[in-house]
Amino acid sequence: MRKPIGVVLLLALLAACTPPRAPAPLPADGAAAVPGDEDAAAPALPSPAAREETALRLELGTLNRVNRVVWPILRANAARCAEADLARPTLGIAIVNRASFAPGRRQLAETRLGIGLEPRVLVVPDGTPAARAGVHEGDTILGVGPAAVAADDSAPAEALRLIAQAAPHAVALRVRRDGRALTLSVEPVAACRFALATDDAAEIRAVTTQDVTTVSLGLFRFAARDDDLALLLAHQIAYRLVDRRGDDRFPDGTPRRFTWVADPASEREADRLALRMAAAAGYAVDDAAALWQRIRDATPNPTRQSLIAMHPVTDARLADLRAAAPHSAAR
Repeated sequence: MRKPIGVVLLLALLAACTPPRAPAPLPADGAAAVPGDEDAAAPALPSPAAREETALRLELGTLNRVNRVVWPILRANAARCAEADLARPTLGIAIVNRASFAPGRRQLAETRLGIGLEPRVLVVPDGTPAARAGVHEGDTILGVGPAAVAADDSAPAEALRLIAQAAPHAVALRVRRDGRALTLSVEPVAACRFALATDDAAEIRAVTTQDVTTVSLGLFRFAARDDDLALLLAHQIAYRLVDRRGDDRFPDGTPRRFTWVADPASEREADRLALRMAAAAGYAVDDAAALWQRIRDATPNPTRQSLIAMHPVTDARLADLRAAAPHSAAR
């Protein structure tokens, strides 16, 4: 698994009001074949660097869509999360620098995307406080109020610390845009506390460990509809509200994240809560049982890390989802 990108990002990490763009075409090493010329050489395979850049752009596209979908859930369910002490004021922006990426992708992030050590706003979700205040994608954060943010590996975390320190009052966000320094006043809003990361796994996975939910590329591809993705993300948030273990390690230090399986009672409660949370954000929830059935069918040989290994899909669970969905949608 790659080092997650997005662990340092604030609540809804990467989102936009448009669908994620496809990765830009990359030049292949060597000459391309001429159409119709049977003697021409076949296109060369992409170099390792080209493959890594494609993976980087795909990762960013994944985070883009995931967070565009999750933001309405985080905002609509702030009160529910506050009851479990899992809400906080937020601007709803994504802050990264080159250190936010896996080591093998940092140079690419800087040379191809222009992301260096200075903290940078990667995406501004539509409808967030930052969007309303005029924060733009690509803005470089210079400071919060009178405090400056140094350009080092910890810059994104420091920017978030300063923002959290200023909230819930208006945050004076100082940014640089097109060579000009600007100060933007941003009014935070309450939202569920939710940090997101991705990995390159093809298997359908979504694992929440304390404050970070790691979503696999396999899950992103499987949940092609936003309603489906919303249900799966809402389930991860709901399970945090239901479970509340807090400690993600056993006494001997063994990570708990890939060793426990949800008990049926907690799973049933999390399913019902997830339906209500997704419906509150405006997503369709009637097909929840069919979605989990498809996940079970698509994972005939699950590993311990797979979604259905950690959240088993039984016939009883599917029946309960079918019964609960109409009532959740009506709320």
